[in-house]
Amino acid sequence: MLTGVRTGELRYATPDQFDMERGLWVIPVVRLKQRKQLTKKKRQRFSDIPPYIVPLSLQAQEIVRHLLQKFKPAQVYLIPGDWNLKSPISENTFNGALKRMGYEDQLTGQQRQSAGLCRPAAGAPATRRRQPQAQALPSPG
Repeated sequence: MLTGVRTGELRYATPDQFDMERGLWVIPVVRLKQRKQLTKKKRQRFSDIPPYIVPLSLQAQEIVRHLLQKFKPAQVYLIPGDWNLKSPISENTFNGALKRMGYEDQLTGQQRQSAGLCRPAAGAPATRRRQPQAQALPSPG
């Protein structure tokens, strides 16, 4: 919710993707929803496309540090499934949590996740704000 990434990218996050010293989340291209578009448009291989870099807010860093401290040796994903540590949290569990937080049928994907960050305070005028987007690292050379 604090990063603006898609739910699938968050569900499949692994500890090695986080650079906590620099406060970054490095998402490999194979985890991105638009990976097929990136490879078809420019006829590139996954290995030719740089990963996406998501800067982590202080709140997000605190949550990731907490999850890393609770990480178990058999666990694969940062947020494990309920019944199997080697599986990610299920899509239904994740979406159910979003529903309980009041995001049902409002928005989808990144819009839904970042909507909570842009809600105006009670009584404040509603304004449209540009959301921060994950950015790819510049190509070497």
